[in-house]
Amino acid sequence: MTGLFGIGASVLAGIAAIVANLDFDADIVPFFVALTVAGGAHAWATSTPLRGGRRIVALGITAAWAVAGVWIGALLGMYQALCACSRPPPAVELTYLGLPATAYHLIGLYGGLLLIIAGTRLAHRRRGEPETG
Repeated sequence: MTGLFGIGASVLAGIAAIVANLDFDADIVPFFVALTVAGGAHAWATSTPLRGGRRIVALGITAAWAVAGVWIGALLGMYQALCACSRPPPAVELTYLGLPATAYHLIGLYGGLLLIIAGTRLAHRRRGEPETG
């Protein structure tokens, strides 16, 4: 059941990749594709109680996703502090279902991070249960 959190994170990252491609942000598409694959690997790792290699995979993906979130947050903060005040007003952005592409990128990254953390914590709690299947 906890593997569904990884699948959900994978879906959010996949949607962000599709929107990035539609928005002509080809440079960030591989990042979201990598998160999509990481979400799938996390779903596999947390589909049974965390032990051995699966535990290492789940914790590694959680840590890597968190580092990516912190790094992107720092880059966004630096961009707003250093560049946003000196640029001309932005052109009208394309929207997808009423939201700009950046909203999908942030939801894919941070929404996926929340799902990954939740899935890892729940799978960690189940560590003492016997494996089934």
